[in-house]
Amino acid sequence: MKNVLLTTSLLWQSVSAFVPSLKPFFGTLQAVPLCIAPLHLSAITHEPSLKDQNPLPPLTPSEFVEYMLMSLRSGKGYQMLLDFSTHGWRSKIYDAVGAPASADERSVRSALKVAMTKPHNQFAILVEGEDFEISFPSDPVDYDDGTCWVECRLRASDDELLVAMGCQLQQRQTDGAWLISSIDWQDFREPFYPGVGREEWTRLF
Repeated sequence: MKNVLLTTSLLWQSVSAFVPSLKPFFGTLQAVPLCIAPLHLSAITHEPSLKDQNPLPPLTPSEFVEYMLMSLRSGKGYQMLLDFSTHGWRSKIYDAVGAPASADERSVRSALKVAMTKPHNQFAILVEGEDFEISFPSDPVDYDDGTCWVECRLRASDDELLVAMGCQLQQRQTDGAWLISSIDWQDFREPFYPGVGREEWTRLF
């Protein structure tokens, strides 16, 4: 396969959700001018991905979410995030980093890392090694149709609530593995305080 040079941009912008200060995944803080960071993506030969290797043992929905978070925290979860997402959620990840559907996974994975580790990005908590404890305040909501909803909370060592997440999961028909269908995010940290809409969930993308 010939390598093709793909030049694109990362674009962060605010969305009109419950309150203006809430941002999409990879968003910036508060109401700031659009930030366009050029990123060069090189299409390269495809390497075997996690989905090709079927690496995960059977996991409950909560175990899957925890495994995903721990993988991201260790810096090894970017490929897993791509592999264990539904087609719709995966497409949103590609859109979020400005990558066309034809972009190869290694380039998208690299762009994803750049986006999630961007300074002052509220989602950097997932990948920057910030100390937090993972908890599940309730059992998953099973819709009996191969989908479920899991609430997950990230807490500081003093038990302060940092982030609440709502993960919509869908089972893969071929092997029953859980896939991410969507993630909702509610941030309780002071720099990202959502204000009036704090009791509402807002979609990351």
